[in-house]
Order: sequence, then C-alpha cells, then structure tokens
Amino acid sequence: MTCCSAIRRKLSTASRLSPEDLRQVLRAWVLLLLVDLGLRVLPFQRLVKRIGRAKDHPGRHLGCTSAPASRHTEPELVATLRRVQGLLDMAGRNHLYPMTCLRRALVLQILLKDWGINTELQLGVRKQEDRFEAHAWLEYEGRPIAEPEAIRAHFRPMAGINAS
Repeated sequence: MTCCSAIRRKLSTASRLSPEDLRQVLRAWVLLLLVDLGLRVLPFQRLVKRIGRAKDHPGRHLGCTSAPASRHTEPELVATLRRVQGLLDMAGRNHLYPMTCLRRALVLQILLKDWGINTELQLGVRKQEDRFEAHAWLEYEGRPIAEPEAIRAHFRPMAGINAS
C-alpha cells in the first residue's frame, strides 16, 4: 500500500464519522499526546492527580448530555464503552508513534468520565521466561474494560489507582 492510498483510506474513514465522533477522535489524539508528555515530565502520582482533577467535571469538554453510568442500562453501558474505546483506538492507530497501554488507559479513563463512567486504573506485572512485563488496563465495577476477563490471570495486579 502506498503512502497516498493509505492517506486516502484514512481520510475516507474519517469522512464517514459523525461530527461528534470526529471531535472525540481528535480530542483523544490530543489527550494521548498530553498524557505522553505528562508521563515524561511529571511524577506518576502527580499526573494521576491532575487527571483526577480534569475528570471532576464530566462532559465539560464535549457538551456531553449522557446520563451518569448508574442510570445507564447494561446494554447502553456496553455500547458506550465500545464506542469510546473504538474512537480511542482510531486516535491511537493514527498517532505520531505507538501509544502504550498506560497512555491509552489514562486517556480512556478521562473519556469515560465524560460519560459518567468512573473507572479504576490497574497496573499488573508478570515474569515471562527471563523478561519482566507490565500492563495497564481499566476496570469498571471490578470488571476489565477492553480486556479479556482473565487479564488478572495473566498479569498480577498491583494496587488499583483511582484518579478521582
């Protein structure tokens, strides 16, 4: 695939998004960049506190009129989680460089807060042969989001981190 055809394909995909979804993809793209910068220059706990403060006003960035998660039905909640995750994935695939699971999880936490969905950041570790590996994911009411249910069997969770 040539560079021009890849750009045409991406523009075609973007043109099929609703204006609201396009705004959310662009917002996710900028947030990924800001979170990446924050992780590079701030102590982790300080960044998490800043994210918590930014999340104190759900919907303020998007004019979101969605009900808090406690008022969502289970199918609405699942649909919202999938939609927001899909838009974040689109932003991540089209970023300047690959975004790690930690960056994506922190941005997803901010985006879901806009919909009244409070999540907890989980950091897990494992030793695979001679390598040490880490992974970050979000949980909602004790269940992983955008991860297999068995993620805890693969990565030993450290203490959950709630930015709110």
